[in-house]
Amino acid sequence: YVRLITSAKDASKIKKGDIIVSQTLTKEISKSAKLIGALIVEEGSKISEAAILARNTGFPALRPSDYF
Repeated sequence: YVRLITSAKDASKIKKGDIIVSQTLTKEISKSAKLIGALIVEEGSKISEAAILARNTGFPALRPSDYF
């Protein structure tokens, strides 16, 4: 499933394999890192917390870009 995370309450609903869409990585999302199938965040860079978490945990991460 694709889950839009807009609050800490939403993060508690993350299930194994979910694709997470959020403005940024939060501590609530980080706590569910082992469940995440993929992560899409609006804010971040190649060295952001989201990128590092994805690299260390092994799930794909995407940050949309304005540079097309």
